[in-house]
Amino acid sequence: MASSSLPFTSLPHQFVSPNKSSSKSAPISTSRRVVVRRIRVSVPEKPYVSAVAVSDNGEVKLPVKKIPGNYGVPFVGPLRDRLDYFYNQGRDEFFKSKIKKYNSTVFRINMPPGPLISQNSEVVALLDGKSFPVLFDITKVEKKDLFTGTYMPSTDLTGGYRILSYLDPSEPKHAKLKQLVFHLLKSRRDQVIPEFQASYGELFETLEKQLGEEGKSSFQIANDQAGFNFLCRAFYGTDPRDTKLGTDGPSLISKWVLFQLGPVLSLGLPKYVEELLIHTFPLPPALVKKDYQRLYDFFNESSGFVQDDAEKMGISREEACHNLLFATCFNSFGGMKIFFPNMLKWISRAGVKIHTELATEIRSAIISNGGKLTMAAVEQMPLMKSVVYEALRIEPPVPLQYGKAKKDFLITSHDAVFQVKQGEMLFGFQPFATKDPKIFERSQEFVADRFVGDDGEKLLKHVLWSNGQETQQSTLGNKQCAGKDFVVLMSRLLVVELFRRYDSFDIEVGKSALGAAVTVTSLKRANFDIGQYSDFDDVMEEETDPACNDFDIGQYPNFDDETATAEEDVVDDNEEEVTTAHKKVLGGFMAELMFLNGMVYRGHEIMTDMNARFKISISYSQAWRAKCYALELLRGSPKASFAQLSAYCHNLKLKNLGSVTHIKTDRDGRFELLFIVIGAAIRSFITCMRPVIIVDGAHLKGRYLGVNLLVVSMDANNGILPIAYEVGKSETSDSWTWFMGHLRDCIGPISNLTIISDRANSIDNAVRRCFPDAFHGLCGVHLYKNLKSRRVLPQCAQTLEDVGLKDGQEYINLEQNMTYVEIVYPCPHPYEWDIPDDLQTVLPPVMDSRLPGRPKNHDRIPSKGEEKRISTCSRCK
Repeated sequence: MASSSLPFTSLPHQFVSPNKSSSKSAPISTSRRVVVRRIRVSVPEKPYVSAVAVSDNGEVKLPVKKIPGNYGVPFVGPLRDRLDYFYNQGRDEFFKSKIKKYNSTVFRINMPPGPLISQNSEVVALLDGKSFPVLFDITKVEKKDLFTGTYMPSTDLTGGYRILSYLDPSEPKHAKLKQLVFHLLKSRRDQVIPEFQASYGELFETLEKQLGEEGKSSFQIANDQAGFNFLCRAFYGTDPRDTKLGTDGPSLISKWVLFQLGPVLSLGLPKYVEELLIHTFPLPPALVKKDYQRLYDFFNESSGFVQDDAEKMGISREEACHNLLFATCFNSFGGMKIFFPNMLKWISRAGVKIHTELATEIRSAIISNGGKLTMAAVEQMPLMKSVVYEALRIEPPVPLQYGKAKKDFLITSHDAVFQVKQGEMLFGFQPFATKDPKIFERSQEFVADRFVGDDGEKLLKHVLWSNGQETQQSTLGNKQCAGKDFVVLMSRLLVVELFRRYDSFDIEVGKSALGAAVTVTSLKRANFDIGQYSDFDDVMEEETDPACNDFDIGQYPNFDDETATAEEDVVDDNEEEVTTAHKKVLGGFMAELMFLNGMVYRGHEIMTDMNARFKISISYSQAWRAKCYALELLRGSPKASFAQLSAYCHNLKLKNLGSVTHIKTDRDGRFELLFIVIGAAIRSFITCMRPVIIVDGAHLKGRYLGVNLLVVSMDANNGILPIAYEVGKSETSDSWTWFMGHLRDCIGPISNLTIISDRANSIDNAVRRCFPDAFHGLCGVHLYKNLKSRRVLPQCAQTLEDVGLKDGQEYINLEQNMTYVEIVYPCPHPYEWDIPDDLQTVLPPVMDSRLPGRPKNHDRIPSKGEEKRISTCSRCK
């Protein structure tokens, strides 16, 4: 088997001199004489390759090589390659033979269908993981009408419209149509999990029934019906079985898709029949016109609310409906039809050991989330997520990618550099790129835990199934699949629903024109069904029922600290069984309560609640760790927040015009300082408010601690308006000076500017440097508190109290002015973020020493409306 990435041999010219005498210099003579000698050049048979260049720092550069291969004689060459691709060699062997022949993973070939369907079948093939990603770079390649490759199906199959998949991001309609898909996904996201459970619950019931009657069951047929029902119910709130469409949807879609993809498929028909029927002439769209009209009528009736939104975006209702039909039936349903059987195939081959680990992990996570399947529960299943990514890597649902060069540029493989000319068609065979042995160890094997842990997550950028890297986000400005995260979630839910019901399964795998043909031969039911427990209270009732022996949490030997499972301990004289739980069990349960009810859980409240609900005895430290884990599930990890910081600032500025952000990092890219100013606040301060600003800082809590520096002003009613923020590692002169310097650039020169602060030397130094002409005054309330608490000059403190500075009374009560005319728009959800390619990478700061937190101060100034809380010892209660 030829490797998908092969080394190149450097072939420099060889110069041979006939004179082999020593290299000693000849004596210098006064007369100059030119000696001409013959030079024999040995020219290799292979094409010329420039010598390997070496940079100044000694780094070896790759050779620049002419792209090998040729297209052959017109008509004959493409026809020969098509026969090799489909029949003589087969798809994979066709590419392997070319790699071996040209000793390169980049070469010229003809891609099907060729004549007479495709006008030009000539492509430059990219078959390694290093050169392949250039197909996603829209600054270098164009994607117009290349969704299906070197040919484009008739628009009669899509209502006369060029659908979103065939549009290039540079085309005006691309952004509008993709935004419509984003809007649909966002508006219906709450229906996804319940509808998936309902639809695929019916699928598993069907499989079990057929297994009992016939001894085997086709997964394809059941999956097609369940998948289509799920998509229609989740996206449009309509069950197709209750409409005129009935259960005909999957069969109509399959026929319609065949008319579009037939030229690049092999149906298993006799060679010459198949060549003449689908590879030489396109199938006439009129044959499926009635079938397509039935689908269109269903979507037109079901998607009225989406079409209403489309009209607001400037898209006609008819065009919106055709695009929704295509996105649902071709993209989503087609992806589930191809990928779900393939994924089951690889999971089945992984063996019983992986099945047991998946079942244990999935059930444990669901138990820890109150017996319900939630997004928080799914995030607690690292092995399950890795299995899905590995299936997408080893057999991606969209194997072929195309792009047309917008300009001349260089393509780099592992071993050489190649010059591509403007207008040349580029083609990538994704299974070879994602099984590149120079990127993945054991690249040809299905490794279930490949993407577990930090090292595994680093490999996700090489998972390329979605027309982009898995670590990148789909945006309006790129061609990455709009439903990338949706497809991943659906695949995860299938694995979860499978192993929450069954311990293991067996299948038979056959061939199919689209993916694998899977027949289920056995399903080993689990000892219990987690789905029957809608709440943990129900679980405890079942456990205390002596007649119930199905559920025994102690049956899981791996229920330990690593897998977020429980331990049992017997306490008190009445032999009452009390359970202690790991932080992930408690944290997953608390996360849902905190999210749904807005609860603020304190440590002793967690201890009491867990004991009352589930008879779980935990210490205060366990309760605290569980709370921290729950907050991480809800808010994300601090490390991930730093990684999103640049994207957050970019989208905040897009949403609020005139806003300014700055991020300062050290030489290693680790976070040091963040500066944020909202444009509306700056404009309100300059035009509507007094030239007075108040500055102060506060210590932050959390893993990385730090300080929050703030500049505010006061409106006509003495209401506080925040103007600028900074987050840094500590409150020093350097951080304040950096903050004040950027603030000065935003507000510009302001006459009679007054700055109020406490007596911190760092603030005073920053004001002197950045605002030398401003008046710097001290806060009277701070001054009063300091004088009184330190018992220094009590008469001065009494004087300040007499003039009204004890509680910071207000002196002005004017009518509200135009301060709040402008609206401050919140940053959109990360799913809707626009993420440029050149964003700054921010890493968490180095915690070389623990920063001081805010000291406890019982004499602090209470917030407005705050009631004093009386603290008591927990032992005294």
